Amino acid sequence: MRHATDAKLMRKAGIRFVRMGEFDWSRLEPKKDQYSFEWLDDVIGLLPEHGIRTILGTPVRSSNVSCGISPGTRRW
Repeated sequence: MRHATDAKLMRKAGIRFVRMGEFDWSRLEPKKDQYSFEWLDDVIGLLPEHGIRTILGTPVRSSNVSCGISPGTRRW
């Protein structure tokens, strides 16, 4: 994964805060009643090492339809 590289680039660009999580429900619950928080834990744990603080939003279902993307399509 690129998380470490991205964190270094964000720090170099002067980013001090990152807002995340708002549209990540499909990653947090990839299947009904099956939850995955490891990726989020990894990123939130990594960012402070680069001087970046996290603002964690309340996850909701993806807004893919409002973005013109077919439901169920992942963009990562």
